[in-house]
Amino acid sequence: MGLLAIVYCVGLITNFSIYGIPNKYSLTLFKGWSICCATGGQLRAIRGVNLKRDEGVSLSVFSSVCTIQPVVEIIHSKERTSIQMKNDMLEIANISIPKTNQTPLVSSFDIIKNAYCFSSPNPNLKILAPIQTQEGMFGFAVGIANSLVQVVKVNNRYFIRDGTHRAYGFLSNGINLVPVLYREFNSINDMGLPQGLFPAEILIGNKPPRLIDYFDDSVSGIAEFIRPTKVVVVHGLETTTL
Repeated sequence: MGLLAIVYCVGLITNFSIYGIPNKYSLTLFKGWSICCATGGQLRAIRGVNLKRDEGVSLSVFSSVCTIQPVVEIIHSKERTSIQMKNDMLEIANISIPKTNQTPLVSSFDIIKNAYCFSSPNPNLKILAPIQTQEGMFGFAVGIANSLVQVVKVNNRYFIRDGTHRAYGFLSNGINLVPVLYREFNSINDMGLPQGLFPAEILIGNKPPRLIDYFDDSVSGIAEFIRPTKVVVVHGLETTTL
């Protein structure tokens, strides 16, 4: 079981703020990674993150950012973003824009169905890529896809596009200034939002939902839920065609 914070309605945004990384943060944020600024090309080369040309890294003020997600998990989000030094940008960045690390996975093999089964509470468990070796072996790479907290700008309004749970956790732990992946879109529709999120008319309306609304009892509430498990099955199938 777990706890969810649910935004039932929305508040009124009075201010938006997002900043590029100032010089004083550059060496601190990327200490040990041998770079002094965070352009997309350097981040891609040093950290192995596949950034697009219109993506970069900025410092985001979460109290001024909108949310597109009606529901966020409470307990794990807060534990995941708990750090001792709340102004340690390197430690914060290791959570918000982490380097790609291989996470050990445990699988089970169903000899009858000829299938491997992987499971994880992490929703980023995915089939990463097909594999073909010179020895004639075929299959799929399965792993935890790297997830970067992303803030996007649409019509002078800033939204958390990915990493909402971590954003909630940071705010729960008193951390408001966070390094994020930053990108700009021309419209809400260009963001490619999946089902289950706030509709576009609410996000572009006069009272869009904010991250800090999760903490406002007048517009949000808490409910219990059963934590879902992500499952990936890699199935080998033999068939005969006529």
